[in-house]
Amino acid sequence: MGILRRWFGRGGKAGKQGPAAGKLGSQQHMDMRVSPSLSARVSVGGPDMDVTKMTKSDQWKQMGLLMTTVGRYEDAMSCFEKGLQIAPGDIELVANKGATLGILGRYEEALVCHDRALGIDPKKSGLWKNKGYALYALGRHEEALSCYERGLELAPGDSALWGNRGAALAALGQHAEAVRCFERGLEINPRDAVLWRNKGLSLAEMKREEEELACYERGLEAAPEDPALLKNKGVVLHSRGRYQEALSCFDRALKSDPRDASLWVNKGVTLIALGRAEEAQLCLRRGGR
Repeated sequence: MGILRRWFGRGGKAGKQGPAAGKLGSQQHMDMRVSPSLSARVSVGGPDMDVTKMTKSDQWKQMGLLMTTVGRYEDAMSCFEKGLQIAPGDIELVANKGATLGILGRYEEALVCHDRALGIDPKKSGLWKNKGYALYALGRHEEALSCYERGLELAPGDSALWGNRGAALAALGQHAEAVRCFERGLEINPRDAVLWRNKGLSLAEMKREEEELACYERGLEAAPEDPALLKNKGVVLHSRGRYQEALSCFDRALKSDPRDASLWVNKGVTLIALGRAEEAQLCLRRGGR
């Protein structure tokens, strides 16, 4: 009874590995540390904000940012576009439109905005980060890597840029260098669960299982119920014959993400290893097997 195994690449060309009887697979999902970031967000809803003293374009900008805080991204796009009709050279409006397009998965359109914003000010590291995010999502990993490197020249203390550079390197199969990037990011922010997870994934590709497991455990110190960390930890524990501990991980992950079919299959395979065949069949059916 095989399970789905997802490879590196958020929003890119994540693939599926064919079923392999009796084997489990980790989430194997190399995440960007952050999704596209919105500029000027700090002012949203601030106690001193007086919209009557703002220009019309700034009012549309603030309205767009407020829309993003409640997940109304299409409405946010409309606000940014109306602001740009008034102030077409406003870099924050251009950048926010691009970031919102990225959140909506409209990466090609987002790239147009990112290039336009960088044409106005190429020294903003966040713009390089956002452009890299879109390129990574499109599977253009070498170009994404170049963007993160440009961003790091401007902001070498940005842990997210180190993490994203590592993810791009991992997508290119350069796992040793990716690990070094994740470690640089973790020196800056040692409680970043995504960096611990991504470092673990690259270590898995390098067959360094003990270190991989330690990464997931460190990540869980920061995010105890992260389903991806729990799944990956469970897979490593299963491979070491620690089935009861693996089962506990899958159960905890399912509390956070009960719709993940591979978690049900992983739980089922683990129950079989524990000799609990009847319970296993129920889980396998939940996982579509």
